Amino acid sequence: MSYHVKRLTEMSWVEVEALDKERSFVLAPLSPIEEHGPHLPLGTDIFGAEDIAQLTAEVVHKKDSTLQAILAPSIPLGCSSITADFPGTISLRGETLYNLLVDFCSGLAESGFQYIAIVNHHLDPVHLKAILEAIETVENRFGVKIIETAGRIVYSGKVMREVTHGEKLGVPMKTEIHADMRETSYIKYRYPHLIKHNPEELPAVRIDVKEGLKNGHTTFREMGASQGYIGTPALASEGLGKIHLEEQAENTADMIIQLVGGHPLPEMSPGILNYLKHKIKL
Repeated sequence: MSYHVKRLTEMSWVEVEALDKERSFVLAPLSPIEEHGPHLPLGTDIFGAEDIAQLTAEVVHKKDSTLQAILAPSIPLGCSSITADFPGTISLRGETLYNLLVDFCSGLAESGFQYIAIVNHHLDPVHLKAILEAIETVENRFGVKIIETAGRIVYSGKVMREVTHGEKLGVPMKTEIHADMRETSYIKYRYPHLIKHNPEELPAVRIDVKEGLKNGHTTFREMGASQGYIGTPALASEGLGKIHLEEQAENTADMIIQLVGGHPLPEMSPGILNYLKHKIKL
């Protein structure tokens, strides 16, 4: 990742004012500090959001050099009550995240930015709903265009190389939920010095989260994830980590180009949107 992206924090107001806002877009990495098993760092999700944002800027530049990426400072916050009974998780209330994002994105809109991508690496339902409702509020207020990235990628029905890769190993990727093969692979690829203990020795943990919620459990730990992970971290590889990062960035870059160009974007499935709207409260 060698492309030098413009960072909002390093610019002056004069430089921001001078940007061609019709050809500029803001990348805003967002994800909470959260436990990721005994083997991964608490910053796994925000590291992912940051790396995807940086690589996205490079990919967009290669595909359309007339577009200018502006990297906003990372927001290491989010909603993660489902892991909040482990030390290290910092979980915001949904309404807090909503208000934070409305104010943050409003500030960007008031500075003249028309296109904003919230680069997210965390799919907790409350977290996702707070983002989507904040986006709707700011878009309606300012007439800008904002997207959340992870939900549109994961829940659009798009066939993902990382899923195909995992299934070739005999791993049902729908059961890879948290601090799993995918996330462990990403950290192995980008931050091997932050791997704790020996993931290869961790047994697979298979939990039906939907069933756990139906049974009244509110956290992964209550559902049986005593070490804070659900999936198969033992099968993680640097190769899968590379696929994960590059595929997320490629998809995010394509969405940004579509957003600026006024073209249709991948949509989250109606089932997910209906679930967030009617079943999840901030």
